[in-house]
Amino acid sequence: MALVVFVMMCFASPSWAGDKTAAVLRPSGEGGADLQDQIISVLEKDFGYKVVSSRQVAAAMDDLGLDDDEDSERPLQKLGNELSAAVVLRIDASRIDGGAHKADIKLIFADKRKTRSFTIFFGARASGTSIDRKLRETFDVVLLGKKVKNSDDGDDDDDDDKPRKHKNSDDDDNADDDDSASDDDGDERPKKKKKKKKKHQDEDEELSEEQLRDMLHSANRAALRVEIGPSMIARNLSFNSNPIDNKPPGYSNSPVPGARIAVEFYPLALKNRLGAAAGLGLGLDYDRTLSLSVRLPTADGMVIALPTSQSRLFADLRYRFVFGNRATSPSLTLIAGYGTRDFTVDRIPLSSTNMILDMPDVSYQMFAPGLVGRFPVAPTVALGVQARGLLVFDAGSIQTAQEYGQATVTGVDSSLNVDVLLGKRFALKAALDFAIIGYSFTGNGAKAVGRDGDSTTKDVGGASDRYIGGSLTMALLF
Repeated sequence: MALVVFVMMCFASPSWAGDKTAAVLRPSGEGGADLQDQIISVLEKDFGYKVVSSRQVAAAMDDLGLDDDEDSERPLQKLGNELSAAVVLRIDASRIDGGAHKADIKLIFADKRKTRSFTIFFGARASGTSIDRKLRETFDVVLLGKKVKNSDDGDDDDDDDKPRKHKNSDDDDNADDDDSASDDDGDERPKKKKKKKKKHQDEDEELSEEQLRDMLHSANRAALRVEIGPSMIARNLSFNSNPIDNKPPGYSNSPVPGARIAVEFYPLALKNRLGAAAGLGLGLDYDRTLSLSVRLPTADGMVIALPTSQSRLFADLRYRFVFGNRATSPSLTLIAGYGTRDFTVDRIPLSSTNMILDMPDVSYQMFAPGLVGRFPVAPTVALGVQARGLLVFDAGSIQTAQEYGQATVTGVDSSLNVDVLLGKRFALKAALDFAIIGYSFTGNGAKAVGRDGDSTTKDVGGASDRYIGGSLTMALLF
């Protein structure tokens, strides 16, 4: 009678012997071979499966006339029965943006249950440990039907069949024994798991496909950013002079409208946004007033308007560091380049009068190293700060012998901004700019020593040239 029951069981359930046996097909795509080894390791060590050797799989496929790229459910179910395997796994791997990988994994069950498929994503710097963990969590769901947990509690110890219990405790297979563990063990495990969770918190291999793509195309890793919009700027020029009657008058104007365009370009980020070379780029920032004039009063109460041009330009090489792999990760950019700033008055309208304008033109040329920081405070909002040192090697006509002569000229150009993302491709930036350039005259210019009528004493020791402005630009990101 026992023999009859045994035979009936064999015919009624042909895959019973393979309930803990799996067959993994030869993977396709880039990175598939390494992933195959990790899947086999996880199935054997964490889930207790016996994995059929690749030689046996190949022989069985030949017997059934199956190709390596076979993807149909019915033939692979036959393959599982041929190998007495409860489940057949097929892997299709591919590389996506930034060196990250995508793997589509299909599970075909030999007992004709519904086929299950899942996809995992892992970054270019993903460790083998993190990929193993992701596979374990996924197999918990697709093989054992467990729900996904969001915490690292030690609840796994309550179920003898859970694979992690077997891995975490080599000598203890009883849930009651786990419950009776010492308090020291109970205190250590949550701490270790919490520390591990923190270690992986910002790694790109923890991201879903949508999060990964958002990270690769986020504002802090944009390969190209172009900004354009209106600006405003005010200038104040003052001199540090002795208490004499003929003091330099200086200059001040209210904010005047202008236009601004700025470009950041990281050419190597177009290919791989996560590589070290992706941070190397170029920058350009140009701002120019649209309507400005210096108004000079005449003796008869009239005013002569002198057309005036005012502009600023910075062009630089830069290197961007992004601290983390999230769209909300902060970044710091080192910049070094060349800058100009000019304020030039058209004096032609004065040629028909006896009037003169006692205000020098400036045309700065300078080396401008600096830093740019971007600090997201929300997924769509970031605060920015920028500071450049201005090492001026030419200030224009203000340094001629007829004006104030030679001087040591240094300054700083800074900016605070708020960057608001409008989708993935657009942003709105509001910026407040401040720059100051200081002079220390040596005393060999006519207007620095002769204002009091005595050319043997220096009347003007220095000057301060200040600019305050702002802009509201629309940005296109790629």
